[in-house]
Amino acid sequence: MILPRSCLILTGPIGSGKTSAMRSIFEGLAADGRRLSAVLQPDEGRRPDGAAIAFAMEYLRAAGGRLAAERASLARELEPGELPTAGYLALGRFVFDRSAFARAEEFLREAVTAKNRVECLGLDEIGRLELQRGEGLMPSLELALAWAADQAGARVLVCSVREDCVVEARRLAQVAGLMAEAFEVSRAEEALSAARRALGR
Repeated sequence: MILPRSCLILTGPIGSGKTSAMRSIFEGLAADGRRLSAVLQPDEGRRPDGAAIAFAMEYLRAAGGRLAAERASLARELEPGELPTAGYLALGRFVFDRSAFARAEEFLREAVTAKNRVECLGLDEIGRLELQRGEGLMPSLELALAWAADQAGARVLVCSVREDCVVEARRLAQVAGLMAEAFEVSRAEEALSAARRALGR
């Protein structure tokens, strides 16, 4: 039986734990022995009120039951009156390092062209920067959607998406020919089960 290729969308408000839930999903798939590559955006500290002050870009890969990660700086708060310089872009109260996004695309491209190609891809924090401005992880998302739709490609794409962007993310997945299903962050275990079913387990 040929299983449908899937895009699993994990969603929730800012600060609801989407990145932690994504990591849990990929840890579970790695423990199953699945080959995967994912890009997460964990925070690097929070204020007493819970607001993030900086973010990293984390590049995860797994093969043979082991999950490995490398990290790079992604975003920090803008200083009062600061304007972003070349190589950086501003969104809200943060300034983002474009090289971290470029590395994400390169990382995923390496994963989909390697001899032992991945079965599952993941992208964390797809939001307005990608879907409204076409920046950030948008090139990585386009690559991941194309690879997941390819018959030789990954069977599953897992994304975390801001609540106000879920409809657009689902539309992009469906246009690419993927079966799209959204899960609130509180249903991360269900998303993991759905990924396992899509991978044939």
